[in-house]
Amino acid sequence: MSLLRTLALALILAAATAASAHTTAGLGVGATAGFGAQADVTFHHFTRDLPLALRVSAAYSGRDAGIPLDARHVFINNNTNGTPTEDGHAWQLRFDLVHPVAHLGTSPVNLGLGARKAFFTGTFDFVGGNENFDVTGRPWGVGLVLDTAFAIGDRMDDADAAINQPSLEFLGLVGLRWRLGD
Repeated sequence: MSLLRTLALALILAAATAASAHTTAGLGVGATAGFGAQADVTFHHFTRDLPLALRVSAAYSGRDAGIPLDARHVFINNNTNGTPTEDGHAWQLRFDLVHPVAHLGTSPVNLGLGARKAFFTGTFDFVGGNENFDVTGRPWGVGLVLDTAFAIGDRMDDADAAINQPSLEFLGLVGLRWRLGD
């Protein structure tokens, strides 16, 4: 990431933190295309006139890198010998604007839209052969957010109502993925 982009991101986050009514952080584990984890920071009501939240998150997931023999044919064009192995992972940065649109009991249901930047690496190794290579991708994307959070028990709500304390929020991820075309 260039110095200018890093500086711009730091300024946006600093402005959101200063203007935010409150800030929450989350950590979640689950499955996307493989086991993954996500950490996020949400700056609630960071605008004066709109009930918007800015959510910044980073995620990691291990995933299937692909078909080793096909990858070797496409990228190396030399199908020699060796026992194929593959390993893949992806990092993702997410920036979302989130707006509460409804409630489930006392919990808000949020709808949002944001930008995504992914960093994919697939490693292919042919043990006993002469090929070992990485395939990388750095795509940009757009994401849609629909989320809510529920209290684990009644005592937590009573405690939060009684005192003004920072809270810890656990998050579980469930995802759907569609393949569009070949």
